[in-house]
Amino acid sequence: MARRPPGLVGTFRYLDSLLEAIGRLREAGHRDLAALSPVPHHAIEEALAKPPSPVRFYTLVGCVLGGLTGLVLTVAASLHYPLITGGKSIVSIPPFLIIVFELTILFGGLLTLGGMLLNARLPRVHILPAYDPR
Repeated sequence: MARRPPGLVGTFRYLDSLLEAIGRLREAGHRDLAALSPVPHHAIEEALAKPPSPVRFYTLVGCVLGGLTGLVLTVAASLHYPLITGGKSIVSIPPFLIIVFELTILFGGLLTLGGMLLNARLPRVHILPAYDPR
């Protein structure tokens, strides 16, 4: 069985020729395509037809975990060390919302960063085999 080349590089002067090449490669059965462009272009994104990034799920999980952690932390601390002030209830939600919000943002941001690094396969120690610095 012949060994497949690790990559193929093509340089194109015009956008139309790039889009035509992507279409022909798709028709030939190639699926893992990448296009490097000096400026982003929606037509290239549509031609490559990449699936949406799974990083958004890391963000969702981080926000839910952060919110639950903040709620459990504040309620448990209030119940474990009760400080009754003016006959008010021990578990009072409005002041707890500040901590819940802060931990939601913190966990969401940290898991987003972790998910981005994980899905980008960073740090990359090997350069791509097919690369043209032009």
